[in-house]
Amino acid sequence: MRTTYNCVVIDDEPAPREILAKHIARHSALSLLKSFDDAQKALSYLRKNKADIVFLDIEMPQLSGMQLIENLDTEGMLFIFVTAHPQFAVDAFALDAVDYLSKPVSYERFTQAVKKALKRLEYMKEETLVLSVGKEHLQIDLNKIDWIMAENYYVNIHGHKFAAGPLIVRLPLYKLEKLLPQGKFFKISRSVIVGLHYIKKIRNNEVILRNGERFTVSRSYKYITGVIENKLLLQ
Repeated sequence: MRTTYNCVVIDDEPAPREILAKHIARHSALSLLKSFDDAQKALSYLRKNKADIVFLDIEMPQLSGMQLIENLDTEGMLFIFVTAHPQFAVDAFALDAVDYLSKPVSYERFTQAVKKALKRLEYMKEETLVLSVGKEHLQIDLNKIDWIMAENYYVNIHGHKFAAGPLIVRLPLYKLEKLLPQGKFFKISRSVIVGLHYIKKIRNNEVILRNGERFTVSRSYKYITGVIENKLLLQ
């Protein structure tokens, strides 16, 4: 099944917006969610709605493309700048833009930029855990998950980069385990899964995490200690 990625176009000039809309319509992997001539309105929209790829101008009244990015939680979104001002290229790439297109944008140059974006999106998908929480879908960066602990019918997902503390999700641990990539996370007891990247060392039957937290490896999972030790040596 082909994946379609949602796009947003932001440019105060109508002609560039129309060109980009036509290019997006021609590309089988893209779908245009919304087109804006006002960066402030675009910012409000993107704070509430997820876009995969955002094509945006730099020089716009009231709010520049760069200011828009600086005022937005950009996690999960990629940006491609489209502008008539090549002198801003260095600043654009400093904001981790995928590419920088000069107006007027040809379809050939457009597809080159999109190809880069799609590669990065595929990589991001591999590094993302998607959980259904009620009617919402929760996206979690796998690299931010340090350990997971089951408690009754819930799992507590811990990560030192989670500003708001552990994520609590109603889900059996065995179901969550099936969603995690093999070789990156290890179940060491009936109630605990640890991330390889956050393991400092193994001592006897204990797994010691980088923050000093210690978990005992249960007898039935004893074999896993050798696997983890070998993985740590290869890091």
